[in-house]
Amino acid sequence: MNRPGLTHTDDGGESDAIRAAREYGIDLSLTDYLLSLTPLERLERHDQALELIRAARAAGREHYGFDPRSAQAPDRPSR
Repeated sequence: MNRPGLTHTDDGGESDAIRAAREYGIDLSLTDYLLSLTPLERLERHDQALELIRAARAAGREHYGFDPRSAQAPDRPSR
């Protein structure tokens, strides 16, 4: 997809910085994909990720019996 934006210039080519990043070995396909999303689609993806994190934290609290991020977390046993 060639469109103006972060990874392409107005004429469909790549900027010097993007070309250098690709030559260095940086994969910009995820950046290109995320830029293809609408703002609403980006927010939906954010909400999905936030829901996953909240579920993981709840599972951790259920498994360990406390929130390890809490100031009242019990002392960890020494290893």
